[in-house]
Amino acid sequence: MFTIESTDENKRCWLSGVFETASEAKAEIARITRTEKTLHCLKEIDIPQLPVFVIEDHGFTFGGIELVEQNLSSHSSQGNDDFCHFNIFLVSERYVPSEPGCDEMGMLMHWHVTDDYLRSANRNGFVQMLLKSMNDT
Repeated sequence: MFTIESTDENKRCWLSGVFETASEAKAEIARITRTEKTLHCLKEIDIPQLPVFVIEDHGFTFGGIELVEQNLSSHSSQGNDDFCHFNIFLVSERYVPSEPGCDEMGMLMHWHVTDDYLRSANRNGFVQMLLKSMNDT
């Protein structure tokens, strides 16, 4: 699979596309208007097919439910239920924003992982809900 990862002058990152083939990704990156303030990079990821979870935590990592469980286990509560540790996105089909290169990741199914999701009493239910979401796509 292939992604287009974008970074602006403030180092804010987003995905400008997720594709199953290189040709789709190359066609989309060619449609992006180039500016000096935003960098767009085509990257190949070692995932055979959709759906895929995307973990946004100082960059992007891609994988299955095992990746999600690993990230949940590697974070600990901050004592603040409003603190967002990382974000989880579910990409179930080719993702392309309506305007090439723009950030529309909020349109993807996603979760902001707060302390509540890290509590062991809630973690298993959260993982089961993510699996159901993945299987329903």
